[in-house]
Amino acid sequence: MKSTKDNIKKVYIEPTSRCNLNCKMCPRNVWTGEILGDMDLTLFNSLIDQVHKIKSIHTIFFGGIAEPLSHPDIAAMIRKAKVPAVTVEMISNGSMLNEEIIEKLLLAGLDTLWISIDSAHHDSQEDLAGLDGFKKAKANLLAFNLLRRKINPAAKLGIAFVAMKSNIADLPEIIDLAAVFGVSELKISNVIPYIKDMQEEMLYRKSLSFGNIKNAKLSTIWQSEAYKTFRSNINNFDFSPCTTCGACTFVDDNMEDCFGNLFPTCGGCLWAEGFAQCP
Repeated sequence: MKSTKDNIKKVYIEPTSRCNLNCKMCPRNVWTGEILGDMDLTLFNSLIDQVHKIKSIHTIFFGGIAEPLSHPDIAAMIRKAKVPAVTVEMISNGSMLNEEIIEKLLLAGLDTLWISIDSAHHDSQEDLAGLDGFKKAKANLLAFNLLRRKINPAAKLGIAFVAMKSNIADLPEIIDLAAVFGVSELKISNVIPYIKDMQEEMLYRKSLSFGNIKNAKLSTIWQSEAYKTFRSNINNFDFSPCTTCGACTFVDDNMEDCFGNLFPTCGGCLWAEGFAQCP
């Protein structure tokens, strides 16, 4: 769940742990002893009833590690989740979509469909996913556009792109693809390596830690001066405009900026500037 201060604004629901693809960047590849399955509808209905009572929640997002369309009752779940004050979104790899399923999703009240596309080329996407997912995804982008015009013209389409060294060159073509298919948002995230081989795919390697719960209590870490200063800096965003300036080399290592901020300076962060986001 995502919250601002004490008010929950957005709830993420993972309806299933099953997926029809085998993307090499997916953490499912390192699961051991995990029993795959679907969320029980009784549990789901109980959760949604609770969610609807929290008036600050404005978005319910179906998605996570697996493919939501693997759940046989996903359309019914979306219908249950959809109320006038709540926006319902779902992310999919797109390969299981067809006109019948798209129609069911739109009639159920889906407001935004996110399609995960990690390459602008058939061969590359097939290598990443282990299946001809990209070709099907493009066809279903077109089908979604045609059907939303008939059923719900207000429904939106988004593309999620996991950036890696092997596919970052495709990003300009993904942007062009988004324009052609009337995509409202394109969100980009840096790959998180779950296996050693994927470490070489990372585009950004720096990390930041404010403590370890082996050595300190969570409340102590949260209230530490370093962490409080960091949160304050992020909220105020008093950083140098690295992404629009480019007149120095500070952005190369992110250790300091021209305002005197120390690591992480964040001025050179595409996510902080709003250029790259996760759904």
